[in-house]
Amino acid sequence: NNAFRLVRPYSAALHEDAARVRVVVSTRALCVMDVHAHAQRITEVIGLLGGSYDASGVHVSVAVPCRSEASSGTECELDPVSAAAANAWLAEQNLQVVGWYHSHPTFVSDPSRRDIETQTMFTKMYANSLQRPFVGAIVSPTFAIDGSQSLQAGLSWIYVADLQPYRVPAAIINDGADDALLQSQVRAIALHYRDAARHECDKLLVSLAQYRPSVALVDVLRACWLSTNDLHPDDAADADAITAAIAAATAKSKSAPLAILEGGSAAPVSGFH
Repeated sequence: NNAFRLVRPYSAALHEDAARVRVVVSTRALCVMDVHAHAQRITEVIGLLGGSYDASGVHVSVAVPCRSEASSGTECELDPVSAAAANAWLAEQNLQVVGWYHSHPTFVSDPSRRDIETQTMFTKMYANSLQRPFVGAIVSPTFAIDGSQSLQAGLSWIYVADLQPYRVPAAIINDGADDALLQSQVRAIALHYRDAARHECDKLLVSLAQYRPSVALVDVLRACWLSTNDLHPDDAADADAITAAIAAATAKSKSAPLAILEGGSAAPVSGFH
């Protein structure tokens, strides 16, 4: 009966509706969720997922970071004013709310009983009238899906039916959007959480490598979180080595969601430059 007890998701194949759910997610959304989860490692973070539906499944185009009304290391609640701003922005982009995401800062990306209840509530709020699947993404900056400690964030895609969680597959696409917009989004998150997350930047760069970020995006993170004025010379050398290694392994990738929503207002991306 513990609301925060983790529940191992079932295979989607065990439920008729879950078996039909297919997630197609852009690298833009993945990068933002990864950065947001690493940015605050003490309490959970939360946001909405915008996209569309077609015959092939749920298309997640953007992740929209939101404020949490109440957040701890084991729970978070979506601030209603911030959520309204996210909804309005997505509507302006002709996108639907197709899911939500949150982080598990220090434990695996399996849902808790509270998470399952929250996703059930969001499903009724956003998807019931459309008869469309509503998905949840859980990001763990610490553990892989199998529970092992990992330098790369673990990410689970969850579909809930009858208060039971099912793990659904996801395909990743590089959407080729404008890098400048994603850089503005990431810059806003990094600056918002700068004091809390500066020491996480090295690990984040390694985690982001799985999504092949542009060198320019790595430079944005370095500029926000790894100012050479704040580093010991040896640390700066290590950071340079990490950046060089990631840059060498990174192909050109362009992506783009909006800037973090603070205080319930969706500020234009240009406002975070």
